[in-house]
Amino acid sequence: MKSHFLHLFEYNLWANENIYKAIKDSNEIQNECLKLFSHIISSQDLWLDRINGGSSFQIDIWQTYNLREAEFLFNKSNDAWINFLEESSDDGMQRRKKYKNSEGLDFRNTVLEITQHVINHSNYHRAGINSLLKQNDCAPAKTDYILYVRAI
Repeated sequence: MKSHFLHLFEYNLWANENIYKAIKDSNEIQNECLKLFSHIISSQDLWLDRINGGSSFQIDIWQTYNLREAEFLFNKSNDAWINFLEESSDDGMQRRKKYKNSEGLDFRNTVLEITQHVINHSNYHRAGINSLLKQNDCAPAKTDYILYVRAI
């Protein structure tokens, strides 16, 4: 189980690198794309903070980073997830974690469920970025999982 999620976060990094390059090349709509990309990064950090027992209310999930900040932070966020997963056990992935959502409501989910959500959430917003890029005649990033596994 753990190895599966390590693999998915390696894919996530690859996809984020590709979407970052596309954003960097999209001069006119860069800020719109950076808003969604920043949200991906902050959301990853928020969920890891929740897993680790933090309050997560200190993380502004809609703060927009500039290009340099985004590049640094998406790598830092992914490294934190990889380190967390490497230190986790398969049993640990099944543990339920209690956390509060952004409205202050209590929830419990397994680390596995949260980790899968983070990957799905990132894919969802990368698709939104690609849609913005296409609508503005910019080249979309190649982020399909199958392209990643063909390349490794």
